[in-house]
Amino acid sequence: MLAMIGHPDDAVCDALKRFADGVGVSVMQVCDPADWTATIHMKHAGRTTLRAPDGALVTGAVNRGLPRSANLSPGEECDLLATWWAALAFLPGRVTNRPDARAFLPLPDVPLGTLTTRPRASDTGNVHDAHTGRFLYRSAGDHLVTDVPVLKVTPFDPAMAWRLMLVGTDLIDISLPSDGLTAHDRKAGTTMIRELGAARSGFALIVLARNDAGKMRIIAINPLPTLAHYAGHEEDVHAALIGWIARW
Repeated sequence: MLAMIGHPDDAVCDALKRFADGVGVSVMQVCDPADWTATIHMKHAGRTTLRAPDGALVTGAVNRGLPRSANLSPGEECDLLATWWAALAFLPGRVTNRPDARAFLPLPDVPLGTLTTRPRASDTGNVHDAHTGRFLYRSAGDHLVTDVPVLKVTPFDPAMAWRLMLVGTDLIDISLPSDGLTAHDRKAGTTMIRELGAARSGFALIVLARNDAGKMRIIAINPLPTLAHYAGHEEDVHAALIGWIARW
């Protein structure tokens, strides 16, 4: 059985569950994480067992952020998160956004971008929280006031971007640069994705573009894509993801 972990209003989790139900793959949404049971096997280092409230064994998971559990103290919430962190980190089977030593939802490091506390009018592109990687807004020189202390501005021209979805180990094109892609562009881009370790996320939107020298570069990785990010490709993306997790 696959565990679908996400917040109650996560439309991607809902869509994935509907697809899985339609193709006969057993999936259960994690509504209250405190109702699930995790066992850490001390005799088998690096292995856990996770079971749903009905006792079903979890063989894989889609991790899009742990929902809050009702009626828990702050200390109990921390203990619950730590338990799920270990359960998913060492769960046999495939897990998207598998937790690691850095974070429950690890963000692949994309070094490109300018760090600043106060963007200039010339700093155009996508603006993220430099600490968390959270997308804030897209600027064409008109910057918004935020309470984020350090911003990361990544140059970005939508018309020249190559957007693709990483699904399991597959790459699905979402949009191509207006001037197209060469075989060299595609090989260079896919090589960078593998080397960056982005494939650990198992499910992410990746955006690439050429730099001033004409070389392909990764400018953004979003491990929590929304349905809007891959609109028109939902069936291909959902089939590839559910198939990848269920085939383990």
